[in-house]
Amino acid sequence: MKNGTYKAKSQGFHPAVTVTTTIENIDKLRKGDCMRLRQAEMKDFDRIIEILKDGKNQLAEHGVDQWQGDYPSLDQIREDIEKGQAFLAV
Repeated sequence: MKNGTYKAKSQGFHPAVTVTTTIENIDKLRKGDCMRLRQAEMKDFDRIIEILKDGKNQLAEHGVDQWQGDYPSLDQIREDIEKGQAFLAV
């Protein structure tokens, strides 16, 4: 399964908000289906980490060095969730 993280740059989102989703949900949008956003909760933490790791791996496979270091760190992700700044596209 290919996943990814997408920065929300419009629709009134705060610039620091990160939307995490799977490629299957992106395919829904391409087909004209709706996707809803929900605020991430700490119970989602492990799945978010899985999605981010997969996204990092895909970037590396394509020679992109973005997110190959320690960003975002586990602490940053935890903090985003706790501050209500992390959302899941479902």
